[in-house]
Amino acid sequence: MKLYPREFEFKYAQVPRILARDALLYYKNGEGVFIGCGASTHAVPGGFYFRECARIGVKELRRILPKNKLLIVY
Repeated sequence: MKLYPREFEFKYAQVPRILARDALLYYKNGEGVFIGCGASTHAVPGGFYFRECARIGVKELRRILPKNKLLIVY
């Protein structure tokens, strides 16, 4: 039985996706920042967690999120 890769449709096909290894490379090279939005209670070191972002205002969020880095939502 072959489980991976499998054919499936993305719910939001217009949202760009990258592989986990590519996300890690962006992060290690300082070119990407992780934003966690799942059930986890902890963010990746140096990243953000959605619950923290939701507590602050939009203006403050725009100020603290880096503008020259790829935002990687996981």
